[in-house]
Amino acid sequence: MIVGATFAAAHSDFQGKGPRIQSRERRSIESVDLSGVGDPLFFPDSAVDYLRANPAYTIDRFPLLAEPPAEELARAYQEGRIAGDWRNLRRHLPNRAESVLDIGSGIGAIDVLLYRALDRPRLTLVDRAKRTLQGRDFDVLRVSREFFDGNDVPDSKARWIDARDPAALGAVAADSYDLVLSLRGLGYLFPYELYRGAIRSSIAPGGELILDARKMETSRRLDAAGHAELEAAGVRDYRALEQLLMRDFRSLKRIGEGVDRVRLKASGKQ
Repeated sequence: MIVGATFAAAHSDFQGKGPRIQSRERRSIESVDLSGVGDPLFFPDSAVDYLRANPAYTIDRFPLLAEPPAEELARAYQEGRIAGDWRNLRRHLPNRAESVLDIGSGIGAIDVLLYRALDRPRLTLVDRAKRTLQGRDFDVLRVSREFFDGNDVPDSKARWIDARDPAALGAVAADSYDLVLSLRGLGYLFPYELYRGAIRSSIAPGGELILDARKMETSRRLDAAGHAELEAAGVRDYRALEQLLMRDFRSLKRIGEGVDRVRLKASGKQ
């Protein structure tokens, strides 16, 4: 389901806290290349359940298995999505960052890696708290908090924002960030303009924005109905978004490309 039309511009500190993770039997396979950022990611039961309920993470690897083993699911997620994203991102990260904002963060796997690689910055994660997958209701922010707990990211270094809280934009804009990140979110599922003002007012001097911009013509060919929803939500083609970003930032370059998206890095806000 396309969430662009319903992804609210909103914020609130997440108040719930999951139980402390006691066991660590569910780890990814050691061979997953996360390039110098410590131990493989640990997936508590809540994260495994969330990944299992999202067909996008499993259908290519496990087309015949209704319930793949937890270890294989963790491996597939890391190899199929996280490791590839990380190989691309690590070459384009700032030398230092005290604070990071991730819009459309999911469970926050990339943010854990950023926390390790950038010497423990403050992390702000924005996403919808409530999501229904495969007929099950998930509190994505609670799952993310338990995922952070299991990977030794302390509460003092992270805050979770429910994107559907009416106060979200104000809370995002009130802080300052050295790196703003949105993978397959801002500019891809929902329009950059939703957070444009908040980003412009909160990104630090010299700060950087990395996001995935949609190839709208490719989306139209692959999924006409989904393309119509994206258009109705105000998502721009990557070329139009580049023009807008060049008005907001002094530097813009393409740092990666997929079938239906282009990864852009902007810096030096105007």
